[in-house]
Amino acid sequence: MKNFAILLLAITFLFGCKKDKENNPSGDYTKGLFVVNQGKFQSGTGTITFLSEKDSIPDLFTQQNTGQILGNIAQSMIKFGDYYLVAINNGSKVQVLNAKDFTHKGEINGISVPRYFASSGDKLFVSSWGDDFKSGSIKRLDPVTLTIKSSIAIGGAAEFMLISNNLLYVTVATVAETSKSLLVFDINTNALVQNIQLSDNPHAMVLDKNNALWVICSGNPDFANPANNTPGRLIKLVNNNIVASYVLSHGANSLTTNASKDVLYFLMDNQVFAHPIGATAFQPESLFQGFFMTLEYDKSNQELLLADAGDFQSNGRIIRLNPITKTTKSFKAGIVPGFVYFSE
Repeated sequence: MKNFAILLLAITFLFGCKKDKENNPSGDYTKGLFVVNQGKFQSGTGTITFLSEKDSIPDLFTQQNTGQILGNIAQSMIKFGDYYLVAINNGSKVQVLNAKDFTHKGEINGISVPRYFASSGDKLFVSSWGDDFKSGSIKRLDPVTLTIKSSIAIGGAAEFMLISNNLLYVTVATVAETSKSLLVFDINTNALVQNIQLSDNPHAMVLDKNNALWVICSGNPDFANPANNTPGRLIKLVNNNIVASYVLSHGANSLTTNASKDVLYFLMDNQVFAHPIGATAFQPESLFQGFFMTLEYDKSNQELLLADAGDFQSNGRIIRLNPITKTTKSFKAGIVPGFVYFSE
């Protein structure tokens, strides 16, 4: 009987270890696909869904940081050196995490409504709307010392950023005030190089294979009278000069490219559209229907990832769309998935 009890204890131990191993996979999160879930507005916390070839974890931050919460609203993330940084919108801070095990290192406070990141070399920036949505800025961060190294005043709601040839491009969103601005700064001096006037409410931007810059503008809303909503636009710039401008529906947003950077993808009219950059006419193809928070391109699988928030109260999902065959599959995300990030 004693031997049987010892055997039973040994079996229980072995199965327990196996279960723990399954629930706590490799422990290395330096590479993989991350979904930043905003969480319920005002009353919830953001979460991070992690996906790799081996692991699928619905709430990585909570798993790796027992008793802590990420914050409300989780907006975006980036990997910089040995750290991941997550912008916490309503919390006015940036969470800093160890890149390998995703444990919490600390936070950088004093960033009013942080939005999106951009980096180049040893420089890391986050955009900020400002508390009044009029006095936004670009903050240069140091994740090692958890400090703000410098700040560039924008005079509006700083939104998406992109760095090319030591120039920092910043779209200024229409939030409290109307904006058409794409600001260009020298990242070595923080000096404003150019203020390019595009169309109402500039949003996301990408570079194509020829290094032309494409910017999508959403148009300005008139909530009292939607008939006065202004249209969106897709604008192409070469050497900071506008060379093409295409009218889109109001509310057009999100912009990404395929791996070869010769096809643009964007969201409009509750549809996913594709536009080859070499097309002689602007006749974007509708690939898929549905309302999505954002879209991103998975180069390894040659698929579009579409963030479906569902009812905004329960867990959403990420739809994988093959843009050629139009076939789809999906995986679960957290509440209000709003940003997709690849760490390679």
